[in-house]
Amino acid sequence: MISLLLLCVCTFTQGKEFPAFFPKMKAVQEAVYLSISTDQTEAKLICRVFQGIINRDSAELFLGDDSHEITWFKYTKKPYRRPAYNVSTGENRALRTLFRNYKDRLDKLIVCDFKVNGFNWNMAVMIACAENALPVSEELKNTLVEEFGWDKEIVDIRNRWSTLSEAYDWALVELMPKLNKKITFSLGLRDDWEGFPWRLYDYAVATRSFTFWLDNHSTEGKNIIKRILNTEGYPKNSFVLGYGMHGDDLNDAINPEGWGFLVGDIFPNASFYSSFPTETFKQSEPKAVTAEKGKVYVALHWSDGDNIQFNHNATYDIFNQKGRGKVPVSMTLSPALMEIAPFILRYYYENATENDEFIGGPSGVQYIQETLY
Repeated sequence: MISLLLLCVCTFTQGKEFPAFFPKMKAVQEAVYLSISTDQTEAKLICRVFQGIINRDSAELFLGDDSHEITWFKYTKKPYRRPAYNVSTGENRALRTLFRNYKDRLDKLIVCDFKVNGFNWNMAVMIACAENALPVSEELKNTLVEEFGWDKEIVDIRNRWSTLSEAYDWALVELMPKLNKKITFSLGLRDDWEGFPWRLYDYAVATRSFTFWLDNHSTEGKNIIKRILNTEGYPKNSFVLGYGMHGDDLNDAINPEGWGFLVGDIFPNASFYSSFPTETFKQSEPKAVTAEKGKVYVALHWSDGDNIQFNHNATYDIFNQKGRGKVPVSMTLSPALMEIAPFILRYYYENATENDEFIGGPSGVQYIQETLY
């Protein structure tokens, strides 16, 4: 079987209009920076959800958890300050700092379970998407209430639904009408979540998007996904952002419904990054060499650039290795970054050598298996 792969050169003309795929948050003059690196995993996840609630009105809060986040934050050259009231002792200082500074943005606390591949956490996240509600564990709820005198509503959803279908049936009826009809998210507690928590939750919550975590290998999971994606109101160019329970083959369930797929599960601070104005970029025209008889020519290329979290993390590491620029190499960058994090593209263009060429990933803005779509 012959497979045809089309690679687009990433030369975007300044000022040209492109259709908007990503909801963009409103920019602020001065950001608030907070490190969450010492918090426990559950608290980190809650901080990401809290960030989404805070950044709905304007992209005020940036969370730092590793060197890549700090590197990109510095590159934006955004003026910033620390939170007005900082909690400096005890466990989960970042979450407690956020609660002390921003608890007035919340209307309720949602007590939920943090279970591997469970649906309880996703229901809590979607309630956060639809309302100003913060998911918490029982233990963290007790800590926050005792320390900060919370006197608003507390809702315990731990035993509210007995089956996966029952939970998502409820979400489709009660929450879906309150959510945006632009994109959906596939995010959840994967088997390795305690050591490797995903970071995209802030954007799902800030954009008020339906957020599912379903097994597309099961009949029940595929049927629920089909119901979600066939909800009236989504445009034809809608896509699922995040990652599948079984990886890239989430396409098998969503492409037949007319949806594309963009990987970004550990892409952080998207609610902050998206507030920067959309940018387009242009590189010099590539120069072909004159082929000589008897010579073998090799093209060097590295991929995965249609994955926005790869551009944010691994691409940066590869790009900054000592040998880069000594020989001609092409690298893939996601066109989605023009909208969701344009300064990342700007960094690569500003620091490119004559031997660096940028091309669009094979999927373009989103993965689509043409035989399924």
